[in-house]
Amino acid sequence: MSKAHELRHRLYRLADRLLPQAYAKYSRSPIYRRKWRKRLVSVTLDRNHTPWRPFEKPLSDCNVALVTTAGVYLSSQTPHSPLGNDPSWRAIPREAERRDLRVFHPAVNNDDANRDPNIVFPLEHLRELQIQGIIGQVAPTHYSYVGLLNDFRPLLQDTAPEMVAGLVDEKVDLVLLFPS
Repeated sequence: MSKAHELRHRLYRLADRLLPQAYAKYSRSPIYRRKWRKRLVSVTLDRNHTPWRPFEKPLSDCNVALVTTAGVYLSSQTPHSPLGNDPSWRAIPREAERRDLRVFHPAVNNDDANRDPNIVFPLEHLRELQIQGIIGQVAPTHYSYVGLLNDFRPLLQDTAPEMVAGLVDEKVDLVLLFPS
């Protein structure tokens, strides 16, 4: 087993052990803590069989997309649920302008992100990288959802596969993830 592989497994084991404890410690409700632990345990990923290989394609040839958990949406789209626990996603086209983007995440103050969506969804900066030749192209579609979920199963079973299918269809080489 390589050192990188071993280190990755150690980190995953540590996260598996500490995440439920940290969430329970900082969660407000004892009932919510119990629900969280049950759901966290019920959604496990097989990290031993995750495909891993070095990225070898030159960045200047890559089709690059953004994915954010900040709840970005177009002014013409329905915002995410103000109550959280909304596993739906919004597709954001590469042509989207700053004035058309809105940000709504029920767990954070969205004022700064609404003034400048590039804080959580740097689409303008990605287009600049394409103009400068640093990346090959900006992908046609980018994705946003709200990461505030009590139950991760809909995200893992529906939302993520749908977003991945879109990224694969558009032959995206690299996805930049922006958590909120």
